Amino acid sequence: GTEEEVAAAWIEDVAGVAVPAGDLHGALRSGVTLCAVANAIKPDAVRKVSSSDAPFPQRENIQGFVDACKAMGVREGDMFDPGDLFDNRNMRQVIITVLALGRVCANEYSYSGPYIGT
Repeated sequence: GTEEEVAAAWIEDVAGVAVPAGDLHGALRSGVTLCAVANAIKPDAVRKVSSSDAPFPQRENIQGFVDACKAMGVREGDMFDPGDLFDNRNMRQVIITVLALGRVCANEYSYSGPYIGT
């Protein structure tokens, strides 16, 4: 499939929630699903996840995911900026980050779930 389809399917597998490949932005914008992915790979990777509909807590969720990705070894060049997702500015970069996390999570010793092979 396309990179977007691969990313969406992997998020679904890890987080256990439906992620329509056609609307990745809508599915991920609150940051809740991304935080669920990070916490499935590494428990407490994102300690505080807000289910609020307000912009500020959603941006905090996204930032928490970004920080967790860095902590798990995603390279700076593969990272997206929270505004890339929240403001739908650069979903391509969001997909790059998700695919990168999908690869590096295989190195997380306590994690035995699905990863993205290279």
